Amino acid sequence: MTPAHPPGPLLTIRPFVGHRLWRVVPGPRGALLAAEWAGLRWEGPTLEGRCRPQMAAGGRSRHQPGEPVPAVGCSCGVYAARRIRRPTGVGLWATAPVELTGRVIEGALGYRAGRARILGPLQLEFGRDRCPIPRCGGALAAVSVRPTAYRFHCADHAEAGSDPLAGYLRETAAGLRSRYGVAVIPPPPGS
Repeated sequence: MTPAHPPGPLLTIRPFVGHRLWRVVPGPRGALLAAEWAGLRWEGPTLEGRCRPQMAAGGRSRHQPGEPVPAVGCSCGVYAARRIRRPTGVGLWATAPVELTGRVIEGALGYRAGRARILGPLQLEFGRDRCPIPRCGGALAAVSVRPTAYRFHCADHAEAGSDPLAGYLRETAAGLRSRYGVAVIPPPPGS
């Protein structure tokens, strides 16, 4: 016999541990972690889930008043995957385990939670470590800052005012360590 309603969120005393993938982006006081899809920036080591005005499963675009985050049938909450995902886009990315607390809804690929906290360490890596200029293929060697993103290029295509990649990685790792309070592992040399 099929239940009349889908099961509710899984409630537990212990927190869940999931995995996050973030793009490393510039912020007003140094590098920040930004959610892969929505661009939501994590200002500190914890993030409270909230509902966004997006069309969600079941045709609801927001929660009902007084409904906790995450809500069944809505897309709200802080997302985390069961397994670490590898980045594919050009640029610097970070992965780390996160502790999920509050209300947690378990899905096929991961979780949605009311709160998340970065456990660390943050593992930095390049999604693609080659120059984005078509038909170049040179190893990344320089970075320049744009208002919302970093631009990476090989030495031959570095823009005026670009910084060497090694200095950028050292400074970024130190800034992320300070901001998020966790260890930061830079990309391996030559990656």
